[in-house]
Amino acid sequence: MGKQITTGHVNQVMNEEVSNPTNVPALSEAENLLSVKRNQIFIEDDSFVANPLLLLGNILEIRKMDGECPEKFNAADSVPEFSIVPLQDFVVDEASILKQPVKRQSILVDQKLSLQLSFLSYLSTQLDHESVFNTMVFDQAAGRIKTSDPSWSKSVNTWKEQHQALLEDEDICYLLAVTGMVQKNVIRKKYTKFSAGAKGGGWGVNFNGSLHTSNDDYALDFRFGLSVGVIKRPKVIYRGEKDEGLKGIDIPTEREMNLFKSISTVIRK
Repeated sequence: MGKQITTGHVNQVMNEEVSNPTNVPALSEAENLLSVKRNQIFIEDDSFVANPLLLLGNILEIRKMDGECPEKFNAADSVPEFSIVPLQDFVVDEASILKQPVKRQSILVDQKLSLQLSFLSYLSTQLDHESVFNTMVFDQAAGRIKTSDPSWSKSVNTWKEQHQALLEDEDICYLLAVTGMVQKNVIRKKYTKFSAGAKGGGWGVNFNGSLHTSNDDYALDFRFGLSVGVIKRPKVIYRGEKDEGLKGIDIPTEREMNLFKSISTVIRK
């Protein structure tokens, strides 16, 4: 009878003779490799795939959830919705339009990283501690509004005048104008930890020293990263008993505090 092949034997041969282990990158490294900005909002909307530049100038509304505003406009619990009327008559910066797709990187993504990286958070429900996605990311399209052009401020002011009701709606926490966009195409394939007797995927990938194989085909996802300008933000974010003393009080912004300090300095002189 031949020698019985065990999972340990397969992993030993793989590590010694086939391939070196590949690890999941840390959050900051993944953001750098995939060119993902922490202040972006990522959405899924296939209706913009044919012409993603149509995202520019749209207004996003983020409303209260269970009576509270999210701490940040791109927090995990925020739900951006398109306002019915976008900005009009602005200028797109022609130099910002992507002329051809740009390949970012190919990385392994486990459940922990997918939860940390908002761009790929949708993958977390498809992963467990014994599976990973091998992902390849391309920037397919990109563009920005030329906010330095006078048409931009005119467009924003006109919209605000025509939609004062939205600015005064207490259930709306944030009103955000889309000033830039990038379409990221994610090509992915799922791999699961190998055990002796299981079949599929040939040698697969060496993840943390253990063979992971796959029976899945490659899948393609579209995600849009939006850069935004804030038209409206909540005056105060109330978070229960720990903020009881702040409830109903307007908290000054950093800019307002700096202005106050400057005025105080002049008065003292």
